[in-house]
Amino acid sequence: VLSVVRESYVRECRALWYEIRHTGVLLRTPFIYALLLCAFMLVVSLDLKEGTAVTASNIMIDDPNVMYVFSCLLIGLLAGSVAGGDLKDKVAGYEVMAGHPRISVYLSRSVTAVLYAAGTATVAGFAAVAFITLVYGFGDAIEPGGLVARLCLLFFPYLRMAAFLTLVAFVARGKYTSIVVGLLYTYLIVLLEASGVGRQDYVTAYDNLSHVMDLTSWNTYNLSPVKGIVEIGAYDAAVDASLAAGTIGISLLMTAVYLVLGYAVFRRDDLN
Repeated sequence: VLSVVRESYVRECRALWYEIRHTGVLLRTPFIYALLLCAFMLVVSLDLKEGTAVTASNIMIDDPNVMYVFSCLLIGLLAGSVAGGDLKDKVAGYEVMAGHPRISVYLSRSVTAVLYAAGTATVAGFAAVAFITLVYGFGDAIEPGGLVARLCLLFFPYLRMAAFLTLVAFVARGKYTSIVVGLLYTYLIVLLEASGVGRQDYVTAYDNLSHVMDLTSWNTYNLSPVKGIVEIGAYDAAVDASLAAGTIGISLLMTAVYLVLGYAVFRRDDLN
């Protein structure tokens, strides 16, 4: 039985990846999102404090939230499209009727959707930082290795977010609800950022994203014969073990929970 499920899962995953490579929306959207990230970072560069060098590291210090604030919209679109794009067309039902195990039909859609959406959001972030670095240089405000580690760590909260929006797609039996939920969640993030509501580090994927990009900082002061007392900010981008362990652990746990709940929904669906 396991070999049948595995073979069916592999075939269906290959078919889904083929579909992704040949679907314009799924290919163009990540590029558009990366361009938007670049545009937002350019806007942030215009708002740096006077006298602050315009570099990628200073942009990340000034507004690190730019890396993820709109990620939920992208992930909702990608995860919803891959997992639930053809549910209303009864394609999943035809696959089950053709002899494919129901669990392999579910896993191929859900795992592919989660990995593609989370991976795309992560790569887009790297692409935006690379572009800004090419334009302005990276600077010396933070260590590049620490920033790279934090950008990699974002993959895990993205994974958690993608699993939740995949669950939404299966519950709603379509992709559009995931997109709407992603849009509403993005709007909620913007409101929370504007209101200054405190986060809880790991309670939600958004809290975790904010926690990952929250750089350790401290201020020192010096005397200048021209400017008088000068405040100098110092930042540490290194990732400590507790942040990495907490982010990876809770993200994988919640991803597994959402996938199990998704299968509970899919197993009871008549797929008609």
